[in-house]
Amino acid sequence: MAARPYALWARAFLSPRGRLLPALGRRLGHHPRLAAGVLTGLRRAPARRLRSVLYRNVSRPLVERMDARLVVPVAPGSRMVVDTSDTMGRVLASSGVWEPHVTALLPSLLSPGDVSVDVGAHIGYHALIASRLVGPTGVVYAIEPSPSAFGELEENLALNTSSNVRAVRVAAGSSNARAHLVEAPAGNTGEAAIRIVEQEAASDGEVDVMPVTSIVEEQDVSRLRLVKIDVEGFEPEVLAGVRPLLERGCSFALIVEVHPHRIAATLEALEHLRTTFSFASYEVVRVPADDRFAPAPPPRPLATFHEVERLSRDKTVNVLLLPEGSRPRWP
Repeated sequence: MAARPYALWARAFLSPRGRLLPALGRRLGHHPRLAAGVLTGLRRAPARRLRSVLYRNVSRPLVERMDARLVVPVAPGSRMVVDTSDTMGRVLASSGVWEPHVTALLPSLLSPGDVSVDVGAHIGYHALIASRLVGPTGVVYAIEPSPSAFGELEENLALNTSSNVRAVRVAAGSSNARAHLVEAPAGNTGEAAIRIVEQEAASDGEVDVMPVTSIVEEQDVSRLRLVKIDVEGFEPEVLAGVRPLLERGCSFALIVEVHPHRIAATLEALEHLRTTFSFASYEVVRVPADDRFAPAPPPRPLATFHEVERLSRDKTVNVLLLPEGSRPRWP
């Protein structure tokens, strides 16, 4: 016999995080403005500890089964259209922050008038932060090959009137070429990846591949201060395309995600750049989801990349490379 409605609700009340809040969130998703208002209000609790508790126990369960497109404020001072059926969309809807360790680091790396390159810009979160930091006299290159993510990137740039961001729908690599784009699985659009695969292999279409040197305009090269790379395992190829800029004497920071699928190749490329061009290396590890309202820890200097290799075996880890002699100014 099917359970009666009151019995279902009784079980839901006995398990608020597991049943009640997800069920309420699913219904709330039918009213996007109200849903955005509720989630934004929960983030504005007066104390950081309270915000953290509300995030873990209320906001995250609310968006767990929500299927909606919401316009929500994100840090610092922008707005984004996010899809709560996607991992990144749920995090941004409930906390307003993605990768808090990187978010906290960017203000120490970029200043008004600088040029920044975001390789694997996805829907534009980091590009929007960089856009505000470099100001109207600076330039941000947002590189994203996925047609679906690129459409959302353009939507978010238009929402924030970010005229200093140049969105480029190509894949960054080591040279001019064509490659197959393997789109991300449903629910985690940030995992779209470039693969050099055989023609008959399954893929979601071909995309142009260009080195960063061919994307950044000549008049912007001297002002380049940051290249951020998050391309789901294609990092070694992107780093090869960045190398010519360093050979020309350009001095900029690198934030590179080390993906579990390409640990050895990525760390080899990073170590080669570090020793050849006198970079100082720092570890920038992902902050667990439960700690989004805790202060992001400062990066730790690394003598070698062995520890990163150990950490990267079961999760992605970001590594920060700074020009020798500079140190991150952590807030």
